[in-house]
Amino acid sequence: MTDFKPNDGQRKLIRNHEGIYRVDAGAGTGKTDTVTLRYADILEESDVEPDDLLLLTFTNNAADEMRERVVNECDYDSRELRDAPISTFHSLAKGIIDENGFEAPNLLGIDDSISSSNQIVENEVLEERKFGEFMDSFMSENSQYDKFYRIVGDHSELLDLIKSLASKGIVPEDQGWYRDTGQHLDGDFEDYWAQVQDLNVRQGNRQSKLRDRTSRVFDKCLEDDAPSNREVRGVPHQTKTISSGTPKRHSMKTGRI
Repeated sequence: MTDFKPNDGQRKLIRNHEGIYRVDAGAGTGKTDTVTLRYADILEESDVEPDDLLLLTFTNNAADEMRERVVNECDYDSRELRDAPISTFHSLAKGIIDENGFEAPNLLGIDDSISSSNQIVENEVLEERKFGEFMDSFMSENSQYDKFYRIVGDHSELLDLIKSLASKGIVPEDQGWYRDTGQHLDGDFEDYWAQVQDLNVRQGNRQSKLRDRTSRVFDKCLEDDAPSNREVRGVPHQTKTISSGTPKRHSMKTGRI
């Protein structure tokens, strides 16, 4: 939960769910915290589910941050919150086009048609299909990476990850990373482990946040000496946290992509 303490104006925005509010505030004034708390407050209503609420922002980073704050703040199933419609304006628009194609203007009440620019959407669909074909071939020829393949739900997730890294100049090569940019993936391990310990605390009668977030990890990519399902998920009448101790740091070799 956040340590943010809303002022009177912010508290009014959080508690009032009817009408339209325009907030004009500078950086560092608590806009994101206020919106997150308002989202959580609305979600407490008996007839409201995550799919009923739409949060839009301008950048992917802001959308990711907003989603993470919502997951941490709301007393709701984290899996449903991670699938909730929290995205950029562009992602929402693309989703409407992907789902409805040439009928999208009619759906939105726009008296117009999609122009030849729809080739952009077609190219993305073609790209995903070609990448899927490549991955099927790569996986069949490189069975030594089977454990890693199981991490990814579908090929498009891996393609999105590669695009995200490439946008930051982090590009995999046949051997290693372009200009040693892979070093940026190491991160701050001590800070990471501190966050793990904070999440690995039982919340009264509820399981730890870490246990909840790792509930879908098992049967995927685990090291031989990783904690067992029972150790992480806990057993009845026992504290459901991961045993303390410093984990081993593992690295993954890159293949040709």
